[in-house]
Amino acid sequence: MSELDTALQEYLQRMEEGAPLEEILSSLPPQHAELAPLLQTASTLRHFPHPSLSPHRAREQRERVLRPLRRWEWQFLNFRLQPAIAIMAAILLMAFAALMLLRPTTTVHTATLLEVQGVVEVLRNGEWQLVSTGEKVQEGEQVRTRADSSVVLLYPDGSRTSLSAETSVNLVKLGVQGNEVLQVRLEQTSGETRHSVVPFRNASAFFEVNTPTGKAIVHGTIFSVLVDDQIFSRVAVERGVVQVVSPKEDVKLTAGQVTVVNENGDVDDPAVDFHIQGQISAIEGDQWTIAGLSITVPPDLAATLSFQIGDWVRVWGRILPDGTRIADRFDYAVNDKEKLRFTGVVESMGTDQWIISGVPVKVDSETEIEGTPQVGDVVHVAFVILEDGSWLAKEIEMVEEEPQPTPTSEITPSAEPSGTPELTPTLEATPTLEMPPTVEPTAEGNRAGCEATDKQHPEGLRLAERHGVPYEEIMGWFCKGYGFGEIDLAYEMSAQSGIPVTDIFALRESGMGWGNIKKSIEATATPEPKVKPEKTPKPKNTPPRKEAKALTGRKRGNSGYNTQQSGASRLLGAFLRGKAIMPILKFSRMVELSHPIHPEIPQWQGDPPVTFTPHANLSTAGYFLRAFSMSEHSATHMNAPLSFVAGGRGVDEIPARQLLLPAVVISITEKTRSNPDYALSLEDITRWEQHHREIPAGALVLLHTGWSEFWNDPQRYYGWDEQNVPHFPGFTRECACFLITQRKATGLGCDTPGVEPAWDIHFSVNRCIAQHDGLALENLTNLHELPPTGAWVFIGRLALAGGSGSPACILALSPS
Repeated sequence: MSELDTALQEYLQRMEEGAPLEEILSSLPPQHAELAPLLQTASTLRHFPHPSLSPHRAREQRERVLRPLRRWEWQFLNFRLQPAIAIMAAILLMAFAALMLLRPTTTVHTATLLEVQGVVEVLRNGEWQLVSTGEKVQEGEQVRTRADSSVVLLYPDGSRTSLSAETSVNLVKLGVQGNEVLQVRLEQTSGETRHSVVPFRNASAFFEVNTPTGKAIVHGTIFSVLVDDQIFSRVAVERGVVQVVSPKEDVKLTAGQVTVVNENGDVDDPAVDFHIQGQISAIEGDQWTIAGLSITVPPDLAATLSFQIGDWVRVWGRILPDGTRIADRFDYAVNDKEKLRFTGVVESMGTDQWIISGVPVKVDSETEIEGTPQVGDVVHVAFVILEDGSWLAKEIEMVEEEPQPTPTSEITPSAEPSGTPELTPTLEATPTLEMPPTVEPTAEGNRAGCEATDKQHPEGLRLAERHGVPYEEIMGWFCKGYGFGEIDLAYEMSAQSGIPVTDIFALRESGMGWGNIKKSIEATATPEPKVKPEKTPKPKNTPPRKEAKALTGRKRGNSGYNTQQSGASRLLGAFLRGKAIMPILKFSRMVELSHPIHPEIPQWQGDPPVTFTPHANLSTAGYFLRAFSMSEHSATHMNAPLSFVAGGRGVDEIPARQLLLPAVVISITEKTRSNPDYALSLEDITRWEQHHREIPAGALVLLHTGWSEFWNDPQRYYGWDEQNVPHFPGFTRECACFLITQRKATGLGCDTPGVEPAWDIHFSVNRCIAQHDGLALENLTNLHELPPTGAWVFIGRLALAGGSGSPACILALSPS
């Protein structure tokens, strides 16, 4: 392809992204001037409506084709069979085409919720309902997120809208015709959204985001919208072109640009978008120094802030053409790490300095450059400030590619929820699942506000005041890993139901989602029938009304209620009388975690062999029957405490409620590939919890080593070496005892011959588990198909009387 052809393709691509023709023509260099007529023609053709055939014209054309065929129908008898079939096929093909033209286009008015984090609610029929990943939202509904929560709306054409924390969006218009014509009009009243819109293929498609001060209109781009207390709206563009419209004026933004629309409808000139996180080191008038960067904070914004020198904050702002940095929004930092970033277009590239959207940025040998950015590309830049005040790029990352249409086969619109199996709540007298141990808030963790300091988190203060509890109590839950939105919801549920908030968090720790917790609480809270009291004389020694009320009132500041409260006794039911609430388990598929059993399975040397002995067959007895013999600890199996502790529980004494457990999966496959003797350490657990959440009490902790792939090769599975010494990974004793005693895990499991590594010849992990009355699962498989959290495991053991263990059919219910 010639240089002119390549250039033409690039200009046409810019036109598809929404760039105006005038802008493209004005940017043409002299050597590309001859392309101007072609671009003008292409622009004209793009605005022509696509040809469409009306039903009347379709019938007319069909009739015109069939008329001569009817006239000469008698001649068909003289034709050979093959031409006749060909002609008939052509007729059928034309008829089918006509029918397709007349067929109405299906319009879908739903979007799918993905990546639900924290507390996300949808307003349906006048009631706010908690939602989870995979559910649908419809045109006319409203979606909102609470503090520390987020969700993604996936449209059938592949476009996406992401809602950050404390964001509210009304789905005013939501329609997709044939997965190609997207028609979306959102009304954002608060918070921040990010939109990734597939380029349009039809003139009738549109995507708009309306805010209290203006609206953003796009034709295929990546951009974000921030609404700050309905005082102003902020629109920032990562890729493509966005038209920002207010009652007063219109502004077009290109990649890396941002603008602000105030409550009067005034739109600021486009500027460069930046985002930093760091510590406030100085405040002098309207000049704040954050992470070493001087930022101008407008007086109206400063009046709303309570931050002080030493606080860690996040700042969103604009870099004006003269280099002035204006802050638009502040928030509390998520941690104590400095982050300085901005987005822009590469204008020039030198050996030691780049110009990005007019901002000079130094580069050196340590600058990490992702991809191969060229002049004109949009990039994210992470930088540091040098002593002379110049910026040095630490990372330069190309902005993600444009969103692509999603194939129809991948997104199937449905008016009904997916057929996700549910285990519904039960209020039987016999408990079905033990109530998880009560969890208490702790002030641990490395989140902002959890460090030992006199500084107090403003959101924590707000929730403490709202719910009438100590600030330390709120922050205890926050530092345990919960978002403020989750904490707020838990206290609301507690206030409405009378259930102690500690019990509500215990249910969450067990793996239940917030929606399921709410349903379980509502199912348990069966109101008592109202009985009209009989009039009886009041005894003279009746205590004053005020004292009687005190016995049933809420105890502020201790996260609980008086157990003598009549309403609480009725509502708590299962909790206060030792009964349990059965969780509602939603899952998308079942995963087999057990290996098939046959005589050639891997076995420890000296263990009883697996044998199958025919007992009856169809030809003689009329039925087929075999007897089989094997060890209690062969194949995929469960070890009961009796296997290592005299007088411990046998496998038949394990209650049913301990055979359905929430699972946590820790993968160490990267380390076991190079070291077959590797054992899980406390550092591995700490790292896992930093990425996820503290392992909940009552969980089944599964260790994924990747060893099950060697199951069909017993020599490799046990890792026998030349000295007949086995090698395979597992848990360390220290780690196993920590999980059982500190994290209160119900049991441990592994996809190797034993829960301890082969070099641990004293079975120290099994002994620690058994001494604390726990369960051990060995020879598991398919752990790679389970998510780190969210799955539940069912253990189908044989209730062998007095058994030390049992081969088991183990199934996982996985949400993904």
